Amino acid sequence: VTFTSISHTYAQYQRRCLRTRSKQVISNLVDLRRLAQSQKCFVSDILEVERRRQQLEHTGGTFFDDDDINGEHGGHGGLGGDGADAGTQREQPHAQTITVILGEASSLIQPLAAWRDAIPHDAEITDCSMLRKMCQEAMDILDLESQSLAVMVGTWFGQDQRGISALEHDNHSENTQENVDLLSMEAALEEMAFMCQVISRYCVFSQQIIVKNNATTTTDRNYNSNLQNLLSEQSLHYSTLETRLATMQFSQALSLASPQLIELGRQNLKVPSIVEDAHYLCVRAIERAAGTRSERAVWTVGHWVCEIWGVDESGGIDSGGGVFRALME
Repeated sequence: VTFTSISHTYAQYQRRCLRTRSKQVISNLVDLRRLAQSQKCFVSDILEVERRRQQLEHTGGTFFDDDDINGEHGGHGGLGGDGADAGTQREQPHAQTITVILGEASSLIQPLAAWRDAIPHDAEITDCSMLRKMCQEAMDILDLESQSLAVMVGTWFGQDQRGISALEHDNHSENTQENVDLLSMEAALEEMAFMCQVISRYCVFSQQIIVKNNATTTTDRNYNSNLQNLLSEQSLHYSTLETRLATMQFSQALSLASPQLIELGRQNLKVPSIVEDAHYLCVRAIERAAGTRSERAVWTVGHWVCEIWGVDESGGIDSGGGVFRALME
């Protein structure tokens, strides 16, 4: 038995701890995806059916879907788990799974980092140096494993969301805007924004806590590149879809705009409802973009907001004008 074998065994033990702690949420998500595949639908469709059923049950009504997407009336149809925790996970299953994976990894890495930093840096004491290496190796294994699991779940997200699919294939035609489910799109973007926030927080944590022995090399500086790449892809994808959804919602609000009283009793003093609707849409989009912790997302959505409220009559959203043109018309 050598120290190298002991260090390797301890690192693998920590890896198994992470996988064991994350196994339940990953299994629940896998079961949910299998059910969606067997029903030839999106995971988001199953969650939407359950959400409507729960709403009707809460109000004392009944709900039976003709296709019965869970295979039986009521319940959580073989997906394992019920109660508040299961309900929370099923609202945003991918984001919740990534949160558990990275959260468990952080809880395992933190005490190892504290142990490593508490060991005296005495070059003459070989045991101290060996213990620091063991802690560092275990932390590296935990970080790489959590990255691998999080990236795997992240790649599933776009495939499981009807709202994401609808936004990606939207051609901005009037019929498309009338037929697509804006609520499912918004729910998908809410989950995507939260995923970006969780991943961003973990990347900052790992960069601050997991210190490489040779942190001067490019490889060591980018040791969490897999997760960083996922974050960059997700934030860019989110920015594009957020502005696309906001444009669709603005167009819908514009088509439904009507004069609204500014002051009761003064019938001649009115303002188009698009002013209040546009303000609500812009604030919500900016707040959601800020929640991603991505500067790129905030800048992209902020640029869209400037176009909406700009005074250039020839510009605006898709050359159709923004709030200013709507007021002038």
